[in-house]
Amino acid sequence: MLLCLLALAGCVPPRAKEAEGTKVEKKKDIPAQRINLPNGESLQYRLKTKVGAPPEREPAWYVKWVNAKVQMTSNGPVGGRMEGVSGNFFKDGKKSTTFQAQSGLADKANNILNLAGQVQVVAPNPKPGATKPRAVLTCDRLVYDATTKRFKALGHVQVVGEVGTIGTLSELWATEELDQVATPDMFIAK
Repeated sequence: MLLCLLALAGCVPPRAKEAEGTKVEKKKDIPAQRINLPNGESLQYRLKTKVGAPPEREPAWYVKWVNAKVQMTSNGPVGGRMEGVSGNFFKDGKKSTTFQAQSGLADKANNILNLAGQVQVVAPNPKPGATKPRAVLTCDRLVYDATTKRFKALGHVQVVGEVGTIGTLSELWATEELDQVATPDMFIAK
């Protein structure tokens, strides 16, 4: 019995020691607060990794909003719900597509941007003199994962492009430039 008590006593972590005449103060966590921000913008970054090289930051998306409720912590903004959103998605540090939607929800910790309500993503046509976009994706809801660099378009999904029209479908996945579009079971990650 005494052996068990000694073993348990050895597992208890030591208390913070106080220097003579000073107290050790614990850092207080500030609870998350919601702040209203009219007419704002934000740029989200992701880590770019190459084999044998240190990780670098590169832009993932840029978003503008008419009104937003941003969740703030002591470490800064962690996300928020936005209304009247528009902006750009990036590929390899360059703007790849533009978007607009009635609302958006950013989850900065997980690199996820959710768009909802009359979502439209437009991929410009890189051909010189082109007047029409290469592709336009419309849907009810779009989930962009900046880590996998993939769109998940949900609800009344349609893609109109140079080669024709796809849809209307309940779900499609696509790359950031809309150069690969497929149903989830047929999508092949590059």
